[in-house]
Amino acid sequence: MPRHSIHKAFNALFFLAAVFILTGPACHGYDIEDEYAFASTLIASRDYDQAVISLRRYVLFSENESRVVTARFISGSLYDLLDRHDRAASCFLELARDETVGGDHREHAAFMAIQSMFLNKDLAGFHIQLDDLDSTLGGVSETGATHRRYLKGFLGVYAGSSELADLLPLETGEPDLVRHSVDLKQQFQFWETHPRKNPVTAGLLSTLIPGAGQFYNGRYWDGGVALGVILGGSYWTYDLFDRGEDSWGWTVGVLTGLLYFGQIRNAVIDSVKINERNELEFKQKLVDDYFLRFSLSVKQDDLRFGVSFYPAASRR
Repeated sequence: MPRHSIHKAFNALFFLAAVFILTGPACHGYDIEDEYAFASTLIASRDYDQAVISLRRYVLFSENESRVVTARFISGSLYDLLDRHDRAASCFLELARDETVGGDHREHAAFMAIQSMFLNKDLAGFHIQLDDLDSTLGGVSETGATHRRYLKGFLGVYAGSSELADLLPLETGEPDLVRHSVDLKQQFQFWETHPRKNPVTAGLLSTLIPGAGQFYNGRYWDGGVALGVILGGSYWTYDLFDRGEDSWGWTVGVLTGLLYFGQIRNAVIDSVKINERNELEFKQKLVDDYFLRFSLSVKQDDLRFGVSFYPAASRR
């Protein structure tokens, strides 16, 4: 076969392959809406990673604008379920800034972005976005303004800022919000007056009386052991020198001295850890019981938003 004929045949085969690839889905009855249905199946089976990929493909190629908005909201929620809160925040912020999205939906998207920032431990972004709600949305609803005040007050209690805590809405038409605001104020007052362990005090006590710093920290067993070991080691050291066994006396004395300084160090470190643990427990209680949560559900393509105080774990 002549060479130019082979070249033409190859070009023809390449062209046919390209046409088949480009039109293959249509020839086999593929519709982009099938992608949306497939994503729903993946969500039902909790395969959230693949569901996000499928929804992103749908958003790129679908011309069903209302369903595209729904798919974008669902994608953001799936990122939260996957603990990829930074991606969720970006997804919701894009929706909040998209002027083609309905006003109510944009406001809900903004609050869900703020929620994702908090879950991502981005307290600075959380605070900034609360302040920027008006510029992002061009104004917020009365309900949105109340929710913003509550979240700023919550941040004040969480971060120990009395200025922000004073923003909690104690008078509003939402009884749950008022009740939680009152409780949060009480929690803040309790935490501000809650006694904390002083590392300096713990160290000084252990310096004066071995084990006293551990007793101060509430570690009575450790304190008793430290006191007994230091006193026993000191007496043993004295007895060894008194009997003329200087080499053993120095050995036991040095070991006793190291234990003495070690129990001082432990008393200081324990007091710091106790304060950190108490703070973490306090903050976790705030998140579990008082953080205002925004959620969405989809029923026949109709986006429905909800607000609750339930812990994040209960949504899974």
